[in-house]
Amino acid sequence: MTATLPTPRLDGFAAAEGRRIQLIEVAERLAGIAGALGLAALSETIGVTTARIRSDAFVVTVLGDFNSGKSTLINALLGADVLPRLPVECTALLTEVQWNDEPEAWLYRRKPDGSIADVPERTAIDRLRDLIVVDVAAPEKESPYARAEVRWPLELCRNNVVIVDSRQINNGVVTATSTNNASGGNGY
Repeated sequence: MTATLPTPRLDGFAAAEGRRIQLIEVAERLAGIAGALGLAALSETIGVTTARIRSDAFVVTVLGDFNSGKSTLINALLGADVLPRLPVECTALLTEVQWNDEPEAWLYRRKPDGSIADVPERTAIDRLRDLIVVDVAAPEKESPYARAEVRWPLELCRNNVVIVDSRQINNGVVTATSTNNASGGNGY
């Protein structure tokens, strides 16, 4: 006997969210069945996949050469001058813009071993620009932070959309690996 899941009659983000919730429910049932059958490795794999589905976001990464307007574009979307804008290379780390009811800024510190702290540090929005810019006197100097999050009441981000402001791409800094590592392994 095969169970048929109800088909939601929704549009856009609501429909995608409904399907995502259904997929999570099915995956959790499969993980339980695999565990009951003694298939621990399969159950664990399904669990990892389920966690990824739960945290899934639609990610828009803004890429370009330095001084091409990446941060300016995102500032325009935010309706405020939050990210640094200078006529020289200035963005020192990936910055994620996510939905929140109130504006907030968070920084993830780089640990001495190169890994990223699990718990971010909150900072004032008006200080963020100073903390995430490239040190003009020593541009090769690595920032003490690995990434930043701007949480903002931006309607575009309300439905789990994340906008990522990247470093420049013409100096070899931004690669798939460094982007993934700086985002905490979130895949963007």
